[in-house]
Amino acid sequence: MALEIPANLKSNVRNCQISSIDKVDEYIRSRSKGSCLISLPTGAGKTGVISIVANLISKKNILVITHRRAVCDQLYKNLKEVIFEKIQEGLAETLVTKNVFNGLEYEDSEGIFCTTFQTLDRVDENFLKKLRDKIDLIIIDEGHAEPSAKW
Repeated sequence: MALEIPANLKSNVRNCQISSIDKVDEYIRSRSKGSCLISLPTGAGKTGVISIVANLISKKNILVITHRRAVCDQLYKNLKEVIFEKIQEGLAETLVTKNVFNGLEYEDSEGIFCTTFQTLDRVDENFLKKLRDKIDLIIIDEGHAEPSAKW
């Protein structure tokens, strides 16, 4: 199993978030070469879904891509501190989370890397190849907002 949400954590998560996390888990276990789209309305907790998936999945290195620097910075802050702490509120046992990095310059580190499409467009091909080999899962937040010829 690729992703397991502890039962006591589920009580702090909305049903639509659990359904979305289950869909991601099903996609990863299927080893599909395609992609998985999760669509939730504004305010439904997409950042919580991203945080739970990125922190609890058995994959070591997760790349989270956003369409704007301000969104990336906010997502980084939420992934690093706010969201997972909020989700774990009242739990007897705190879950171990991954390291979270705002940017790609942490080549020798493992964890969750937050970046933008614009940053990926500016790095050279050799760096992209190294990054591709390192990353186990890519999560795109608000992907519909970034038209791009490359990605």
